[in-house]
Amino acid sequence: MHWEYALGICTGNMVRERQTTYDAFWFPRQVGKGFEMVASMCRAGWFPQGLLALLMALGWLVCQPLHAQESLPLLAQQLLGPSFELRLQAVAKTGMLGAQGQPAGPALIEALKCERIDAITGSGPQFSALRQQIGATLSGLATEIAPLLQQSVHDRNGLVRVWCAYALINADAQNTGDVLRVLVEALQQPPEVAADAGMALELIGEPAQGATMALMERLRGDDFAVRANATLALAAVAQPDAENELRTFLGSGGVAAICAAFALQRVVPSASEDALVAIKRGLQSSVPQERVQAVWAIGQMGPQAAPLAGDLVDNFERLQPEPTAYWFGQLGRLGVDPAMALLATGASQESKLLELLSHKSSRVRVMAASALIQRNAVHAGVVRPVLQAAMQAPNRDVSFVASRVYLLQILAREPEIGPLIQALKMDLGFSPVPMIVAQRGAAALGPLRGVVLGGDGRAAGQAVEALAAMGPVAIPTLKQLLTSQQDGVRLFAATALGKIGEPALSLLADALQDESYAVRRIARYGLAAIGTEPALHALQQVNQNGKCCGRTR
Repeated sequence: MHWEYALGICTGNMVRERQTTYDAFWFPRQVGKGFEMVASMCRAGWFPQGLLALLMALGWLVCQPLHAQESLPLLAQQLLGPSFELRLQAVAKTGMLGAQGQPAGPALIEALKCERIDAITGSGPQFSALRQQIGATLSGLATEIAPLLQQSVHDRNGLVRVWCAYALINADAQNTGDVLRVLVEALQQPPEVAADAGMALELIGEPAQGATMALMERLRGDDFAVRANATLALAAVAQPDAENELRTFLGSGGVAAICAAFALQRVVPSASEDALVAIKRGLQSSVPQERVQAVWAIGQMGPQAAPLAGDLVDNFERLQPEPTAYWFGQLGRLGVDPAMALLATGASQESKLLELLSHKSSRVRVMAASALIQRNAVHAGVVRPVLQAAMQAPNRDVSFVASRVYLLQILAREPEIGPLIQALKMDLGFSPVPMIVAQRGAAALGPLRGVVLGGDGRAAGQAVEALAAMGPVAIPTLKQLLTSQQDGVRLFAATALGKIGEPALSLLADALQDESYAVRRIARYGLAAIGTEPALHALQQVNQNGKCCGRTR
């Protein structure tokens, strides 16, 4: 499979969930990082449909019949466990069970609280994507667990209230009543809850039009994520008769005017010109927050904002690149990167961008180079030296963006694998490097094996991600690594096998006899994640035999 196609599958139409915590994506587990990034960026409505396909594509969800009686106890345990990957799988599998998943209702609701704990402790970000999927799964069970959902909309946890209310409305849009008030009240809660409430209202759409005025009030909020989510929700729920109120905001100035302009052009298409004028005014503002909000609006409008493309490029000197937009190379839901916003409009602006490659500011040069190379690979020759120089810039945002664009747009297109392996060794994690390397297939197996044997734990961890992404083709190489005398090498091999899943079942079962406790532990996790009858039988057998349970090393 070509790397661009594979990367496209993984990135999809990405959207970021919230700015304040999204900008600090640091996780201890690499695959958890990568997929949580993908999950958190999915546009409203894409996640429930794309989750199963993506899990299966990555080998994290075994494609086989599920039996509620056998699966529910394990799913309930995984829903409340510490592993993001297992929780994600459990949510997806519970949804596959349909009405038979009813007994998992309480665990699903409790899992909403787990996500908040993750956010507070720093072991995970405040992602709405998993909560969105839980809400969708609860919606499918709404008839069976209606009393539980009705009770949970009064829960002390704001996130539980939001997504249980969403589930009830989504299941029966004709009877919003008191439940809609729960979401309206949630808009006044702390940013984490308010941002999710905006997302839920956007997903509900027209049946939530009763929240229009409450959403308008949030356009004046201080929190960017809440403001942006409220704007997107307003554009989805407001009706044309809200035009006068939106125009009042349009004339008030500030970030609220820009947000109102975005909503106005969605709700009343004939008012698009007035909306563009307001957004252009924000782009030229002396207030940084207004310029950022204008960039966001342009990016979200896409081709409808093409008339502002020239103004956007003209203001590059007054704007900042957004590093987080470059982990996966796509504008997110809350994306404010100028180059990515320009790309979203579909406008070329090549002549202006080529001129900016010689700008005195490395920041401007990088934004111009990024837009050019992502628009057309023919510019690789002229962009390469600009990016290479910017990678040494003292400004960390500039150097990071330059290195990421260089990786995704230059190195990933070259036939040699050596530079990619070097990038893998140098990478700090949470990046598309392993996935890009994995797309090189058998040619990457030898170099990746060398990285695992090389003794650099961080680089070996990245190699594990690449090997796991390659799937069954990597199993012979991992089998060789399992024979290593080094505990760490065997541990890395077992980790990759666990991520590959069922095709590696026999090797994971063998690893239950490993002399290293850490290897045995990883093998147990891998088999539990597979969850098939043979996998669970292997775990049961080793426990009955009294092996694998003690810690000898």
